[in-house]
Amino acid sequence: MSGAGIDALLRAAAAGPVVRAVIIKTAGSTPREVGAWMLVGAQGSVGTIGGGALEFDVQAAAAEMLRAVDGGAWQRSVRPYHLGPDLDQCCGGAVTILLERFGRAEVASLRALLAGIADNGLGAGVERPLVSGQPVGLVAPGWRAAGIATRDGGDWFGEPLQGAATDLFVYGAGHVGTALVRVLEGLPFQVTWVDGERHEPGVAVVHNENGGVAACRGQDLPGVARTAPAGAFHVVMTHSHALDEAIVKALLQEGRFGYLGLIGSATKRARFRQRLERAGIPAEQIARLHCPVGLAGVAGKSAAILAVSIAADLLLRRQMAIDQGRSVD
Repeated sequence: MSGAGIDALLRAAAAGPVVRAVIIKTAGSTPREVGAWMLVGAQGSVGTIGGGALEFDVQAAAAEMLRAVDGGAWQRSVRPYHLGPDLDQCCGGAVTILLERFGRAEVASLRALLAGIADNGLGAGVERPLVSGQPVGLVAPGWRAAGIATRDGGDWFGEPLQGAATDLFVYGAGHVGTALVRVLEGLPFQVTWVDGERHEPGVAVVHNENGGVAACRGQDLPGVARTAPAGAFHVVMTHSHALDEAIVKALLQEGRFGYLGLIGSATKRARFRQRLERAGIPAEQIARLHCPVGLAGVAGKSAAILAVSIAADLLLRRQMAIDQGRSVD
């Protein structure tokens, strides 16, 4: 339940009761992953759990819950689906969906819970039993992935409040930087898009389910790099090679990044390596710099092609970091 997902829930519930449908378990081939959600209210639906017959059936079940106004607080329903036999879908896998009704009382309880977290820094996510009647509560700090846990004689579903978005800093608002930010829409990155004096970022600012893009302009881009969160991804593509070098040097000196990519060629990488060595950067740190950026083997140098290639490479590296449980170079 990312911050953007909570915001969407609160906005939808402002117009009346809403049912939140979330995938809590998968097996085999499925259209979406655990944690994917959809909101169903009188005004329609927001989000998706995979589309097709599955989504149509869940929307109908949610509409039935919305009509059942006398079910008490924290109404929940768990619906398992075998996609082939039940819905004639070719995926062949199985999903389990939790439907949860949010009316005024539930929204007020959720707001109070979130206010407590903001005031006291408690918890890293929310959990609820897979039965009706009990409110959502806090999970312990360190909760990173949505999933089911068994305790107190029953099953509970927990979700991290911050979602799975990876911090990504894009330096430069030229043609490639602008194209990259556009391509990142809807992908699991929390983007900070920064630029110096030459460009004015923000022309293509987007907002996605994981938090969107923060655009800012400032001369001290190396300073922005030094204060980035540990484990963040960075892609450097400003208008100036000297500025690129200053940003890369700042990041390598700090050494707290998860990934560092630099737009350019093998020649640019060789020259940067020499300059970084003369600046006293250790060889093992310099080896963490990726230049050129993007997927190897993708031909073409247009801004659109480079943006897709870089975004795909970032997704692969993010998945590697998740699978290995650590930041990956």
